[in-house]
This record gives sequence, structure tokens and C-alpha cells, in this order.
Amino acid sequence: MSRCGKCYDNSAMDSFFNSLKKEKTQGKIYIIREELKAEVFDCIEVFYKRVRRYSYLNCLSPTQFQQQQIGQ
Repeated sequence: MSRCGKCYDNSAMDSFFNSLKKEKTQGKIYIIREELKAEVFDCIEVFYKRVRRYSYLNCLSPTQFQQQQIGQ
């Protein structure tokens, strides 16, 4: 076991996958693998990178933060 903040600390990924399971895939049955891949892609590429707001970015999404940085 490693300590918090070390390279072997995977709490961030655990948190992400926990959210992914609860918000997107819980209770759904996927007939083909491509459906699940599309759902996960949508969650990561659309929601987490474009829509979700992060407190460390002053409650902006990464896209909004980048646009604000370019505008300055």
C-alpha cells in the first residue's frame, strides 16, 4: 500500500469508476460490447471533459477553462 499522493495511490481512478458505475451503467444490460463502449466514451469524452465542473478550475468545465485562458 502506498500513501495518499503517491504514484500507486489509485483513489482518483476508484472514484471515477465508482461514479461511472453509479451514474451510467448501473442496472443496464448491454447486449453487445459496442453499446457499452459508446456509453463509456460518451461519459468520458462528453460529460467529464466538456460538461462536468471541477472545483480546482473555479467551478468551470475544462472546455470553459481553456476558452477563458485563451481569451486572456
